[in-house]
Amino acid sequence: GPPLSLGWDYDPSATDADVPLDAYESARSHLRRTGWDLVLGRAERERRLLNVGCTRHAIAEGVRDVLKSKNRMRSTV
Repeated sequence: GPPLSLGWDYDPSATDADVPLDAYESARSHLRRTGWDLVLGRAERERRLLNVGCTRHAIAEGVRDVLKSKNRMRSTV
């Protein structure tokens, strides 16, 4: 399926207060997701890409690029 990458538009004015890192981590430790909770299926990745304006052609190009990279890695091992 198509690859996704994360972006981050950080806006420091959007936060109300500074929170010490240890306090933040202890408050959210029970909410942390791991493993399969973080995996998006092919259909969901495609839906998200289409919703932000990617064309089906661009998605297909991304899939082809990933497959080419995987094949190059296999041939060097």
